[in-house]
Amino acid sequence: MFEEFLEEDRQVCRITKQDIHAFKRALSETPANYVKRFPGTTLPDAVKANKARAKSYPTLSTRTINDKYLARLHSILNWCVRSEIIPDNPATGIKVDAIKKSERPRVNFSPDDLIRLFNPKHFNTSTPFNEMQWAMIISLFSGMRASELAQMQLNSIRTERGVLVFAVEEETKNAGSQRLIPAHSTILAHGLEKRVASLRNSGKSHLFQEWYEQGVQSKKLAASTGRVTLNHYFPRFIPRRFINTYLPKVGIVDSRKRWHSFRHTFKTGLARAGVPRSMQDDLCGHADNSAGAGYVHGSSVEAMKDAIEKLRFDGFAL
Repeated sequence: MFEEFLEEDRQVCRITKQDIHAFKRALSETPANYVKRFPGTTLPDAVKANKARAKSYPTLSTRTINDKYLARLHSILNWCVRSEIIPDNPATGIKVDAIKKSERPRVNFSPDDLIRLFNPKHFNTSTPFNEMQWAMIISLFSGMRASELAQMQLNSIRTERGVLVFAVEEETKNAGSQRLIPAHSTILAHGLEKRVASLRNSGKSHLFQEWYEQGVQSKKLAASTGRVTLNHYFPRFIPRRFINTYLPKVGIVDSRKRWHSFRHTFKTGLARAGVPRSMQDDLCGHADNSAGAGYVHGSSVEAMKDAIEKLRFDGFAL
């Protein structure tokens, strides 16, 4: 993308701070998913094409620009500094400071939202759950990210010291994201173990087999274009259907409420239950920059199980 913006192959030693600032400004005008929306165009052309539309597509979010594109460009140039290719990093300190007014932070689901989401009219507990229903209830009571849910292997649902846990161990956001999450009693009561056994018997490998396979195909397609982004292909399926179809059907129209709101609700529930911050971090997989990041947390599996059982959601219809 940076090369497309420069419109030339430039030697690293010729990249200036002004180039990075100009790239940052261009990213602020770049339509989200521009490769799909304007196939075959370069970044500058996509920006022009988007401006020419009667109604422009939404542009990249501040967070995406800073944490994805500028951060990765900074990392590449940092490697050049360490390898003594260039004397200093021209991308240092450059980021989008102001949050766009159009951006609204994602929030947790309210008790009324939970009543709507799990209303028997739309969420029938008398029949086996489908993939999206299982994903909804597990997301609410585990706080897993969409990419973590989609990649959950059946072999990663196992017993640790007598406690059934989800072991988040596939490609994750960061090292601290790898963790164990005890299965909440509500999930168990609705037949998690029976579902896992059924999937095993039918030769499946993942808890959400269809979602996983869709994500893998999306990744292959992205790889063919040279634009693979870690785990960004998985949230395109069940979460997108949930946002575009299910939320409007149950009457939730707040644009701040998305699939990720399950994770916010989980984290808020732990906090309101009095679970210590360190335990919240262990269960949520917040980044830990220490050498012990990963499964080696300060909490025992038994203590994590006790903490997660403190989750109680007002309005929860199941």
